[in-house]
Formats: sequence, structure tokens, C-alpha cells
Amino acid sequence: MATQLKIATLNCAGMVNDIKRATLYDVCKKLNADIILLQETHSITADEPKWHDEWAPLESAFNSAKDNLHRQNGVAILVNKTHFTLKNTKYDENGRILASTIFQDKTAIVNIINAYAPTTSYFSQVRNDYFNSLCKFFRLDETKYNTWRFQYGHEPRTRSPAAYNNERMPAKL
Repeated sequence: MATQLKIATLNCAGMVNDIKRATLYDVCKKLNADIILLQETHSITADEPKWHDEWAPLESAFNSAKDNLHRQNGVAILVNKTHFTLKNTKYDENGRILASTIFQDKTAIVNIINAYAPTTSYFSQVRNDYFNSLCKFFRLDETKYNTWRFQYGHEPRTRSPAAYNNERMPAKL
């Protein structure tokens, strides 16, 4: 069993283009990571079978948008299938969350979650819906989660994040 795991995460900014996807695949191989998490694949469900075949040396799980309207979403978990397998994979319906248990031989070694939050304005209803969906996805108590968000500075802000963060900066470094 591996005593250390090398994990890489990449924001693809889209990988629909065949050349870009091939280049990204080469980059992933050079990383020589045990686990690779991809965000913003810009995939739809119809892309997944082709991509599974293209990435065949790696076991892959994709969660894609169901339609072109949400194509900017999409996440993936890739593992070296010589050493690891993905099981108990679950995903949300918007192509933003993918969770799986990674096994080495017959032993579960890690549970991993790949989540891609909306990049729209912090006040956006889409972003709020996303964070509420995380609670439902993982069956978390939303009351406790919202308390945590408030305590750790992740509450909705009434001014820009830069101004909010700057007031915590020391006067002199």
C-alpha cells in the first residue's frame, strides 16, 4: 500500500477541443500523480464515453453538465488504474460535485471530493444554491454549516472581499 499519495488538481478552462484535451492529457501524464482532479472541463454527458476511451490508461470518473446551457461546469477524478480503482462514486446533477472512494487492491485508502464552485458574484443565487446543495449532497445540517460559514468569515459580505480581507492585515509586515 502506498504511504504517500501525489494529488494534482487542474482547472482545465475547457477541454472540449481535441488538441487541448490531448495536451492536457500529456501534462497529466508528466505530473505522474496518483490522483488528478479536473475542474471546469466544459463537458456534457454525451462527451463522457469518448473521454473515458481517450484517457484509458487512467481510470476516470466524470460529472458533466446535462446540457449546453451549463457546459462551463464539469469535474473529473482520474487515477492510475494500474494501482487504484474508483468505487462508490456519486455526483450532483449540475456537473459540479464528484465524490469517490479510491481503492488500492481491495482496501479503501481515501475518500475524495472534487467540487467546482460557481465563479459568479458572491451574492449570486447560483452560488448560494451551490453551497446549499453541498449540504444536501453530503447530508450536512445546513444550520451548522451556515454557522460555520458565519464564524469563519464566509458569510455574505456587504462590501468587496478585498476590503473585507484588508482589515485583517497587520499595519506593518
